[in-house]
Amino acid sequence: MKEVFYIKDSIENKISYFHLLFFLLVLPFDSFYSSIILVSYLVHTIIFINKNSLLLINKTTFLLQSVFIISLFAMLYAPSIQRSLQTISNQLALFLFPLLFAITRLDLSRYRSRLMLGLTITCTLTVLYLYFDAIHVLYYYHLPLKNLFSWTFVNHNFSLPINMHATYLSMLLVLSIIYSLQQLFYYQTKYKKIYFISCSIFQFAGLIQLGSKSAFITLLIIIIIGFPWFLVEKIKRHRYLFVSLIGSILFINFILSFKVFRDRYLVTLKDDLYENRTQEDLIHNLFKTKMTNPVGRVSIPGKLLNI
Repeated sequence: MKEVFYIKDSIENKISYFHLLFFLLVLPFDSFYSSIILVSYLVHTIIFINKNSLLLINKTTFLLQSVFIISLFAMLYAPSIQRSLQTISNQLALFLFPLLFAITRLDLSRYRSRLMLGLTITCTLTVLYLYFDAIHVLYYYHLPLKNLFSWTFVNHNFSLPINMHATYLSMLLVLSIIYSLQQLFYYQTKYKKIYFISCSIFQFAGLIQLGSKSAFITLLIIIIIGFPWFLVEKIKRHRYLFVSLIGSILFINFILSFKVFRDRYLVTLKDDLYENRTQEDLIHNLFKTKMTNPVGRVSIPGKLLNI
């Protein structure tokens, strides 16, 4: 923990580092906070900019910004200018970060591991809070713990307390899980291994609960196909591939034994990126389905139910 919040560098680089660190720490929450930090980081970078920094902007920078540039041209053909402007504003980070990373004096490769560790910490704590919130709701309504694995606490209903889209949060969890598992190949100390394994377990449980099919499949592909390349010896690669395949098949069968996850991952074909339901919609659904689903979760504890 100390290595994340304490670095030895110049004042300028320290400010840049903490901007990036706090940006990662608030990513699982409302975009307002990350937007404020991004604007602050932009102002800080402009203050310390010079001619030598501008010379660092190259073709790679523009290549990374190409997605945003294509969106700008696509906006000309959008049926709704207002909605296209909203989309462009949400994608502004795709334009700013390549530019900021190109001109910053901060050695990103030096602090990459610390920044990712910060993301791992916030993702793990977020998942733990969401499970705590779900169990709190069950306790408040005197419901059995098995109802945790029902539609009431899956997908957007699970991420509802932080008002975060389930797929977006799942993407952050996948990134954090990959980093945690990757560290197991480098760290040999017992306590660090226990820490990263524990974080991976909690985050993987949260990923399953969020029910994002695209994120889950992506993680499986990376674990089964991508991770063997971290193993140098071919014998270990073959052994890892065999164990990961068998383990994945057994784990998938276990997950699909729950009806709610079987419906989410196999039956439903709806796109994960649909609009979040409002609290009013959830309240309506509670009274609509109360007779058939008395576990209806309709709000964020402490905000609407005041518990």
